Amino acid sequence: MVNQSLVSVGSTLSGFKQFQITATAEAQCPRHSAYIENTFATGRVSRCPECDREATAKQEAEENEARKAADQERKERFAAELMGNSGLTPRFATKTIKGYVVETQAQADIVERIKDFGGEFAQGHSGRNLALIGNTGTGKSHLAAALVGYVIRKLNRPARFMSVSALSRMILESKDFKKAKYTESQVIEAMASLELLVIDEIGVQSGSDAESRALFDVFNTRYEHMKPTIFISNLQLDGFAAAVGGRIMSRLREDGGEILSFNWEDCRK
Repeated sequence: MVNQSLVSVGSTLSGFKQFQITATAEAQCPRHSAYIENTFATGRVSRCPECDREATAKQEAEENEARKAADQERKERFAAELMGNSGLTPRFATKTIKGYVVETQAQADIVERIKDFGGEFAQGHSGRNLALIGNTGTGKSHLAAALVGYVIRKLNRPARFMSVSALSRMILESKDFKKAKYTESQVIEAMASLELLVIDEIGVQSGSDAESRALFDVFNTRYEHMKPTIFISNLQLDGFAAAVGGRIMSRLREDGGEILSFNWEDCRK
């Protein structure tokens, strides 16, 4: 049975010169087999269908490569923008986990824990939190900065590294209704939307009620959104617990959250 819709389309196309065949002849492709060569009313002559298919496949492949290159360029531009907003200084912007020098078993164990924590981002992070505490110059900031860089460069997701005093200052400035660009709730939501937030220098803050509330509000909002937070402190466990308070300590340890102690000597000496 003849498909009438195809007949109708064929009849319509035959009215255009570019589809009107005026002559046919057998031709031989130097690369492929013989084929029927059609000459159209416009003077166009058909080519070897195999050559046409190869040319189409080549064009599609080139277009796909061009799209991939454009996508990669967009990702790199976006990553550069995210890095610019990450809070990482030039000293820490290029840090990697691989670049962390391991000399002891204790260091090797902590690096593995950091890798496990970072590996969760690719599959959708569990939202558990970390605290890196202990002696100065032991690589806490190096490893945390490496995770921030990984989230930005590999996953194209926003992450930020900031001191607790800078965080508190942002919250306090948002309360100045005359000068503030953003409200307190907008600042907290912005911090909560980050894929990863690293808060450094825990214990250096003044310990005022306002700073404590700011730290808790940001952390608790991220906790409720199941967004991981990393705390960094040069204090030992008791001092760190006193600095952040019982509510943060309780939530920090939930769902596999860890407190990792860096108790070896200052590597910068």
